Amino acid sequence: MSKRVGRHIGIQTKLNHRRRNVFERAVYVYKNRMRLGYGTPLDAKRMATLIQNPERLIDAVKIMHAWDRKKLGPSRRFETRQHTDKISRNHAFKLSKMIAAMKLKSRSRTQSNAMK
Repeated sequence: MSKRVGRHIGIQTKLNHRRRNVFERAVYVYKNRMRLGYGTPLDAKRMATLIQNPERLIDAVKIMHAWDRKKLGPSRRFETRQHTDKISRNHAFKLSKMIAAMKLKSRSRTQSNAMK
């Protein structure tokens, strides 16, 4: 089973549990009203719709998770880029130092061969 499928099954099982009780759904919607509203709090009408209809709540949660993943991607890429840039700079410095040492060694060999 892939991670993506497992992730969706996890969402389904959590929300299936929430289907049983209207009050649990109400608490979930109220607690996550900012995330479910994509940065702005849900109004009472939209919250009531999600509380009454479990399928709409499941769809809203799936969209919310996709939106969160989409928002998280650029920050993760930026952090990764910072780390890889630091590693690349260190590697480039060590590589240039090693190349300079090899050139110096090569020159000393050619000069010692020329003297013989």
